[in-house]
Amino acid sequence: MAEESKTNPTVEMFRKEILPILKSEIEPVVAEIVERQLRKSIEVKPAGGAQTTIGDLGAGKAADVASSDGMDLRTRQRKSARFLLSLAASGGDRNKALDFAKGMKDEHVTKALGESTGSAGGFLVPQQMGEFIDSLGAQAIVRGILGARTVPMPLGQISLPRGDSGATMNWVGENTNAPSSQPATGQVVMTAKKAMVVVPISNDLLKDAGAPAQDWVEREARRAYERGEDLAFLRSVGGENSPRGMLSRALAANVFNITHAGATATLAEVYADLGRVVQRLATQNIPMVKCGFAFSKRTEWFLKTLLNANGIPVFADQMAKGQLWGFNYGSTTQIPNNLNTSTAGTNDESDIEFGDFESLVIGDTGELEIDVVKGAAYYDSTSGAVVSGLSQDQTTLVLKKRMDFTSLYDGKDIAILRSVDWQ
Repeated sequence: MAEESKTNPTVEMFRKEILPILKSEIEPVVAEIVERQLRKSIEVKPAGGAQTTIGDLGAGKAADVASSDGMDLRTRQRKSARFLLSLAASGGDRNKALDFAKGMKDEHVTKALGESTGSAGGFLVPQQMGEFIDSLGAQAIVRGILGARTVPMPLGQISLPRGDSGATMNWVGENTNAPSSQPATGQVVMTAKKAMVVVPISNDLLKDAGAPAQDWVEREARRAYERGEDLAFLRSVGGENSPRGMLSRALAANVFNITHAGATATLAEVYADLGRVVQRLATQNIPMVKCGFAFSKRTEWFLKTLLNANGIPVFADQMAKGQLWGFNYGSTTQIPNNLNTSTAGTNDESDIEFGDFESLVIGDTGELEIDVVKGAAYYDSTSGAVVSGLSQDQTTLVLKKRMDFTSLYDGKDIAILRSVDWQ
């Protein structure tokens, strides 16, 4: 291993504790993959020559680095919130929205509103501001932290090639014809499904608009983006109107329950089960270019606080950098903790989802449309009832976008560890 890794506590612990378990209880290939990932994650060297450790970036923090327009993520989100707030405060009237934006002295928002095409309160957001608004959901784990590949789907449908099986090698004797082998290929077709974000805003808040209102709009829009996308891409069974997510796409052989003999899992059993997740992809000959874990908040904090026999945190140093075994990880409330997938008869289990996010693809039409309706009725997903915006004195923002999600390896690039009761 690299010289600098000899003094790295994470790598030292891996060599002494994890590596023997993985080699004895699973198979050496998993140990080699994890060792390679950890070695790669010790240091990141940008093209400019300056050294930046992954710890400097952290999970999701990479998005905070200034983009090509010179704005960090927080600034972009604030401008997105101001754009939405301007429209809401004006009740969808573009001229009034422009005046509102000028009052906030935001040239980017003013320009975007001037370029927007509004019709009966509907606005097709120009590219620059569309990117700002998409940044509201930058912490969504599938698109943001785990980095699923995004491909443009401007016409609402796209066909992508995939390799079902590869060519084979043959041993050939002297003066003997070499058998040919033809790689089998297939196609993955993605069709756009409409996603909507509905944000009701108090009209009193809009009248007193300021930094608190901007923060509120940003928080609500971001929460809706993140939760909606992650729920679909991780858990959705799919259908005519929604994408099919990782859980239902995973190859059946890649879905399995945890294995612990006692009432609670031992450290060795936790290592072994995580290793088996990685093993499922490795044995399917998946390239494993951009692999990552997705799990619940409860699982995240179990792993962060897991101690070895000497009372030393096992994964805490890695996870402070947004990684587990050198792979990126994302935690979300969209993976529940009340499942019952084992024979225990309890409802306190969860899932860990692992995949190669280079071959897990989001098809994105690039369109973003906003409707602003004062006093509109809307469905409240918390109460499960339709709420009257008129009675509540609210203005409703509706963001619409079309997208789809797929696996280029027909689920071989996804593994699911089920009945996770670690807590």
